[in-house]
Amino acid sequence: MSKKVLSVIVPAFNEEKTIYQILYNISRVKLHAGMEKEIIIVNDRSTDQTENEIKRFIKNFVFSKQQSKVKQVEKSFVGTAVIQKQKNHIYYLQNEVNSGKGSSIHKGIAVARGDYIIIQDADLEYDPEEFNLLLKPVLENRADVVYGSRFYTDRPHRVLLFWHYAGNKLLTFLSN
Repeated sequence: MSKKVLSVIVPAFNEEKTIYQILYNISRVKLHAGMEKEIIIVNDRSTDQTENEIKRFIKNFVFSKQQSKVKQVEKSFVGTAVIQKQKNHIYYLQNEVNSGKGSSIHKGIAVARGDYIIIQDADLEYDPEEFNLLLKPVLENRADVVYGSRFYTDRPHRVLLFWHYAGNKLLTFLSN
């Protein structure tokens, strides 16, 4: 029986301040049941230093049999990063033109080889340490799909004032 693989798709647009940290956080998560992980980074033609931060992460942590791939990281498998004994296959894709988050997610899904897929925003809003919590109902055959929410949790969290809650709901409605 082969190991299951989790594909983590990271769509990014102008995330220079957070992309390096989120990639590091994702790569050090230890998944249950010996599950392997691949990280698929899709840069949506960022106009800031996001691409340089992605390349810095790759340069610092990715090992490739062909080091030239590490220098020329467009549209291909880059290599393998081992961080705190966690093996991660890294893919880096770049959109030809800025085409939005949805397009970046679709591009990531198209190259994903995992049995399961998680979309991880690059802005540090969600904690990759919760991947196992999200995967648990699927691995136990209690769910086919799991959606995360920053509002529904059994962990301690701050109490939202009514206006914060209402404002978040309105903005979510308008953006969808």
